[in-house]
Amino acid sequence: NNGANNGADSPPDISFTRPTNGDEVTGMVRVNVDATDDVGVEVVRIFADGRLIAESEQRPYAGNWDTRDVELGAHTLRAVAQDTAGQSTETEIEVSVVRDDRDLPPSVVFVAPADGETVRGPIQVRIDAQDDGEIVGSSFFVDGIRVGGFDPQGRINWEPAFRMEAHVLTAEVEDDLGQVGSAQIDVVVDHLAVGVVEICRDQFCELAEGQAVEGDVILQATITDDGPLDTVSFFAGDQLIVTDNAPRWRAVWRTDEYEAGEYLVRAVARRGEDIVLEVEATITVARQNCDAACEHLVGCAAEICPPQVITYDGCLDLCEQGENFDSEFIQSLECAPLNGLLCESIEELGNICDCGGGDEFNVGEGCNRDSQCAAGNLEPDCIRRDGWRGGYCSGVGCRASSECGPQAVCARHAQFPENTYCFATCETQNECRDGYECRRVSNDSPLSVCQPDNQD
Repeated sequence: NNGANNGADSPPDISFTRPTNGDEVTGMVRVNVDATDDVGVEVVRIFADGRLIAESEQRPYAGNWDTRDVELGAHTLRAVAQDTAGQSTETEIEVSVVRDDRDLPPSVVFVAPADGETVRGPIQVRIDAQDDGEIVGSSFFVDGIRVGGFDPQGRINWEPAFRMEAHVLTAEVEDDLGQVGSAQIDVVVDHLAVGVVEICRDQFCELAEGQAVEGDVILQATITDDGPLDTVSFFAGDQLIVTDNAPRWRAVWRTDEYEAGEYLVRAVARRGEDIVLEVEATITVARQNCDAACEHLVGCAAEICPPQVITYDGCLDLCEQGENFDSEFIQSLECAPLNGLLCESIEELGNICDCGGGDEFNVGEGCNRDSQCAAGNLEPDCIRRDGWRGGYCSGVGCRASSECGPQAVCARHAQFPENTYCFATCETQNECRDGYECRRVSNDSPLSVCQPDNQD
């Protein structure tokens, strides 16, 4: 102890952690010491035979000692710790330098990033380490502080603090003889602002990229930067939607004022007059395909209603208003279920249009409700279970095929064996509607009926 105890301030404690007293060492030796103080350690110096080999003002307190050019035999390592009050403590150990056939320490080089490179985190740091023996350990240091070890492929992920600053990166690799090889580079971390454009509905927001929208849409720019932002301007193509000057950065996009089609929606963030970040998303403004939907609806309705009941112009008005009108759904329906929906949704049509089953038998035809089906004296049933596309007119409770009418057979179906039903007979696939195939009723029956093509 070379210092005095000034009041309550005690001198530092210091000890060697590697190597220890009496150890044999060879090649490039990593020397580690541990130093503590009740107030603070100001500096630690490490000496080999009186020659300074390392000096550090922060952990880890360590240095590399090259023994390849020193004499074999005993040598003295000394470490001195000085605290912030000027008090110092030192410790010594004796080690023996020996030779080994493999006395070369590992070689280490940084693969990425490069020395002097500006990086934007998070990044993957990669090294290439070689040794004439076995590599048994590694460490990655940022500004002298150990972050972790490299994986067997020499990689480690590093996420710098979110601010612009310079750093010293150090890689150390140890072989099975305790020799350490190291490499060091300087990098500058420059975090760019990052962000996304989102669409918010109710309390939830999701990425806007690739979405189709209509009506009023709430756009939100979620932006992270290492400094404050003043404004975020939203654009659809080249047209300004709005400029927001309050964090949360939102805009109401009234898409009804835009033509249908794809738009590159941009959010431009500024600090003062400088553009900090520009994020974008491709969004489609959708319009209901009213022309095609109304042509289909009016054409189907003409099968059961007088022409003046469901008109093309009236349909267009409803579609363009967008209330309770789904053009894609209407186009996806065949006429039978579509007309059934019309009869169900507009009660007056029952007194004007033919909303009943029609013929005495219509087994196998599409339907949306039981009253559209006719099965003679049997109870009509519109089968709308999974797989029965567009509905399937039948009669329930038959005891013989003669009760089902012509081109129909009475049978049980494996999907609902609890009762007998009427099914449309067929000889070829062309006799069945889309979504149905002509298959035998059972292995024991020579008859084939139209049934869903996804049923076993």
